[in-house]
Amino acid sequence: MKRQYILILIIVSCIICCKKDQNKCVYYFLNDREKRYCAFQIGSYWIYQNDSTFDFDSIYVNNINPGFINDCYYRQDSHDIFSCNAKSTLDTNINIGYSIEATGENSAVYYFGGGTYSGDALHASWQSESYLFTNPTGDQFYQHLNQLNAISQLTINGILYTSVYDFKESNHTFTYSQIDSINIFIVKDLGIIKWTLQYPNGSFVSWSLVRHHIVF
Repeated sequence: MKRQYILILIIVSCIICCKKDQNKCVYYFLNDREKRYCAFQIGSYWIYQNDSTFDFDSIYVNNINPGFINDCYYRQDSHDIFSCNAKSTLDTNINIGYSIEATGENSAVYYFGGGTYSGDALHASWQSESYLFTNPTGDQFYQHLNQLNAISQLTINGILYTSVYDFKESNHTFTYSQIDSINIFIVKDLGIIKWTLQYPNGSFVSWSLVRHHIVF
């Protein structure tokens, strides 16, 4: 009988310890500044012009997915996430995705990527990943899997943009090699303001923002 009491006491102690460990779980939430880089809602769109042919194209958000990754049972932390997908109206085979995941009180991992299709054939796909730190002195991206260049200011179609980040992906990150590299310029509260595609033969195509409508 005494052994049964001891066994019950051990089981109860284990349950209490487990609950205590679960209570230690840290929950990371995206702050408002982090969301401003990619938390675009349905209704957001961007209109771009080809810098060479002067053709127009637009990208619109067609899907959003806010969520939460609950890792408390094996990692002792959980992460707030937000992602959205944007499609081209000129070429429905082009799509661009944004997502951001909270990793700390003032830090997150920012992803964006996309793909270009022709029929069922994937021409190129890319995904960038960078750390974003928000603090009182200003937001900072830090290079992770891609080449990153911070630009203090950039003028596009007569509009001056400040605190621009240039993400460059080279051909080793593409599924196929029809595209040699891509440069994507992003700004807080706007998303992509310009992108340039360079091909193996040295030619390139660039699109610049002319008008936008952002819904947060």
